[in-house]
Amino acid sequence: MEGLDKSLHTRDALSFTGEDKKEYFFMNRTLNHDFYDSLIFSGRINFLRPELQQRVQNIFRQIKTHNEYVSLVLKMNDETGKIPEKSYKYYAWMDDNEAKLLRDIPDVLKKLKEDFKI
Repeated sequence: MEGLDKSLHTRDALSFTGEDKKEYFFMNRTLNHDFYDSLIFSGRINFLRPELQQRVQNIFRQIKTHNEYVSLVLKMNDETGKIPEKSYKYYAWMDDNEAKLLRDIPDVLKKLKEDFKI
C-alpha cells in the first residue's frame, strides 16, 4: 500500500491529460512482490482458503502487470521527460489498476487478519 501512496513518493507520482480530457494519475515505480513470490515458491499459499487465495493471486497479478507496464513505458520515454503519447494506454491502465488495488488490498488484508486472528 505504501508503494501506491502518492504523498510518500511524490517524485514517482505522475499525471497527464488524455485526448478524452480526463486526467490520469499513476505511480511510475515498480511495486514489490517478494512476499507473494515466497508464498508461491514455498507452497505456503495453499494455507489460504481457496477464495482468499484467488483474491491474493489476482492482486499480485495486477502488481506484476503494473511492473511490466512501468518497465515498458520507461523504455518509451525520451530525454525531454515528457510522457510520449504511445505510452498513454499503458498509463491509463495503471490509473485504473492502482485505484482497484487501493480498493482491493485493504479488504484482502482484513480477511487475512480475520483468518489468522491477527
